[in-house]
Amino acid sequence: MDHRTPNSAASATCPSASRPARLLCRSAVGAGAALLLALAAALALPSRAPAQEGPAGHWEGAIELPGNQLSVVVDLARGEDGWRGEVDIPAQGARDLALDAVRVAGDSVTFSMSGVPGQPTFRGTVAAGDTARIEGDFTQSGRTFPFSLTRAGPPDLSGPAADEAGEPAAAAGPD
Repeated sequence: MDHRTPNSAASATCPSASRPARLLCRSAVGAGAALLLALAAALALPSRAPAQEGPAGHWEGAIELPGNQLSVVVDLARGEDGWRGEVDIPAQGARDLALDAVRVAGDSVTFSMSGVPGQPTFRGTVAAGDTARIEGDFTQSGRTFPFSLTRAGPPDLSGPAADEAGEPAAAAGPD
């Protein structure tokens, strides 16, 4: 006696199996379909990884000086009062210098270093199609040099650096 039903996936998959084997086979086919549906649903869900918001992040790179590179580390974050940031220039002993006038408009990013002679200013653009790079020009005392930064993680803002007397540390840029 044939126990196959014409519309049964298990019957089509296990045509010569006994009734108990077909039931087990039907369960396996159903479980496989359920697994595929669960996998498809998981792939359709948005990623739970936090997305970087625009230029927010910890950036590492360099200013290209004639015959030399000056390493810089920049942290940018968006707070309740707008954008803020800090810069480190290790070769000059500068750490956690507060950035001034941090501006973000579309893919453009501009910030400057207050209290440093020559009004050092970074003007950059998040590279087209690559949100992990900011490239642009660094200007100080009327001289302009290219810079490039690569996102290295989330922002790490520590506050303005202070010397032993509690005064903000200052750094000089390139002459």
